[in-house]
Amino acid sequence: MELRSMPPLSGRKAYAAMVKSLCLLGMPAEAEAALREMVSRGHRPEAAQFGAVARCYGRAGSPADMERVIASMADAGGIRLGAGAADAVLSCYSACRDHARTLAWLKRMRKLRVAVTAKGYNLVLNSCPSLASVVRELGPELPLSTAGLVGWLRSASTTPAPAAEVEVVRELLASSASVLDRAMEWSEAEAKLNLHGFSTVAAYVLVLQWVDAVRGRARALPLEGSVVCGVGKHSDVRGESRVRELAQEVLGRMGSPLKLSARNRGRLVAKRDRVEQWLASLPVPEDGTDPSPDAANEEPFVFALFRKLGQFFSNLM
Repeated sequence: MELRSMPPLSGRKAYAAMVKSLCLLGMPAEAEAALREMVSRGHRPEAAQFGAVARCYGRAGSPADMERVIASMADAGGIRLGAGAADAVLSCYSACRDHARTLAWLKRMRKLRVAVTAKGYNLVLNSCPSLASVVRELGPELPLSTAGLVGWLRSASTTPAPAAEVEVVRELLASSASVLDRAMEWSEAEAKLNLHGFSTVAAYVLVLQWVDAVRGRARALPLEGSVVCGVGKHSDVRGESRVRELAQEVLGRMGSPLKLSARNRGRLVAKRDRVEQWLASLPVPEDGTDPSPDAANEEPFVFALFRKLGQFFSNLM
């Protein structure tokens, strides 16, 4: 199909519809041509159009063209990289397990302050074969902490994970606070983790991150803690939930008091006093095992704030 052979389009919505249609037909070059013509006629496209074209190139196995389209967003009126376009790139790199490019893209997203979405979180973790293997087998070597996970990937007794895969997991742990924030609800009544929409691999890592987060707030715990796994009152899942089985197994090995609710078989729950006792019994993380790539150069915000205030008041005295 030649774009020039089609009747002239008018209006931004008409061009947007044409770009979407060409992408659905798997014609990235033609869709990009329509996008360029849209810009040349004075219509400002949205990030969604660029994301659709980039995703189309990615599905066609053209990562270089995909990156070029994403980069051209700034030239078309300074359009900010959005979650949809970012996920399109992660989808392409994850499909071919290109961990080096995935790592570079995650770092770029963090620099541009583009939050990782649940979809991107799933895509990246599902593309890590060493991680997927240990979660699938649920063997005795299954790590029970984020720091332990990174250490295991580096020095697995059978076949250590490739360095690029290890760095991808570390970077995701450091930049996926937005995913945990959306999956976790914290109120006076409950500290809840919702695992709906996550694969088993992603759910495993998210449970480890959730435990870290709860430990960090152990002095002000809600009345109860819970993990929602599906197969509950409003779940569309039929049969046994793989995510629920995984959550039960991982939390059980950690000595967690969370058990299946008698009223909702898709929810693990425990009262505050039991959770407090459990958290107090967990081993203290070893120094230098922070999974964040920049952990050595980072200082918790609260500590930095108190340090600066102390310096300020000492100068006044």
